[in-house]
Amino acid sequence: IGYPWHLPAANRYWLEHFLEPNITGEISPQAEIKGPVYIGAGAVVRAGAVIEGPSYISEDCRIGPNCWIRPYTTLGKGCRVGQACEIKASILFEGAAAPHQNYVGDSIIGAYANLGCGTNTANLRHDRRTVKTLLNEESIDTKMEKLGAIIGDHVHTGVNTAIYPGRKIWPHCTTLPGSVIRFDITE
Repeated sequence: IGYPWHLPAANRYWLEHFLEPNITGEISPQAEIKGPVYIGAGAVVRAGAVIEGPSYISEDCRIGPNCWIRPYTTLGKGCRVGQACEIKASILFEGAAAPHQNYVGDSIIGAYANLGCGTNTANLRHDRRTVKTLLNEESIDTKMEKLGAIIGDHVHTGVNTAIYPGRKIWPHCTTLPGSVIRFDITE
């Protein structure tokens, strides 16, 4: 792994080759689990949640109600994915929260980050070109057609924040309600 945007490919490889499906958490009878999924002890999956594998849900996570976790998603210990959220091919580190009405696609969310209601990550350019991102003030082609946000530890986004593909929000930063993140946020 050389850059943060290499993590989703590593995650995909791990889930395809090393995931050992097992469910020890509490699953509502109204939830749906499809394919190979690991759900750790102390996790709670509420009614209306749909989890598609391969996916890994660590210990003590809170999932739902009424959310969709799509394949190639990994949630660290104590993550929250709530009402009307969709998480696709993303990594949420320990304690990260997408608590309500969030779309997180092809993204990396740092530990204890909290996405305000309606925060959404765009993961595809309208022109279908590969996603570029800034690195040391130089535009780097990630060579990825889909790449959402890279959000650092302890970030808090305001309600209805929209994040362009490939944008980075550095640790401990915040956004205001209704923000459109066109450029990286570094402070």
